[in-house]
Amino acid sequence: MNARTHARLPFLLAGVLTLLLTSCTVTYVVPENGVVIRPEPGPVVIERFGVFGDQSIFRDGDEIAFAIRTRQSGYVTLSVLLPDGHVRVVASDIPVRGGQTTLLDGSSFGSRFLVGPPSGYHRVRAAFTSGPTGSGTAVFEGRSGEAGWTTAIRIVIDPFPVTDVAETEFYVR
Repeated sequence: MNARTHARLPFLLAGVLTLLLTSCTVTYVVPENGVVIRPEPGPVVIERFGVFGDQSIFRDGDEIAFAIRTRQSGYVTLSVLLPDGHVRVVASDIPVRGGQTTLLDGSSFGSRFLVGPPSGYHRVRAAFTSGPTGSGTAVFEGRSGEAGWTTAIRIVIDPFPVTDVAETEFYVR
């Protein structure tokens, strides 16, 4: 590679990166806590979603809660992708009111959310639907990895006219 070609390489890479990024449909919004990720274009219903409080590092057995704010009333299903690749449903069909921040801590159904193993980064998605899904956990059973997780969420939310998905993460020691 001659010096002239070598000098053009950064511009060529920047051009390719720009083309790739402009064709992506992922939008990142940084709220107060956590990161909201919209994997597909659509109506922005979830304004904010993240781990509630100041910490994002937990120990096994710690209580955890999530804060969510939506533009309209509906229902949220929380699911988690564990560091080992397994997918679990945290809770289904949690009612949320539009224009209000709702604390998702399990108390709405007489429980509480506790952090569990394995150690590492846990990614949590809030899937918003305009009506209750009634899905339970069956569609998520046996799913693993990013693709399986995303597919399971799509199966649950696709029948609804208004949907949205947001993601946050936390670390377990």
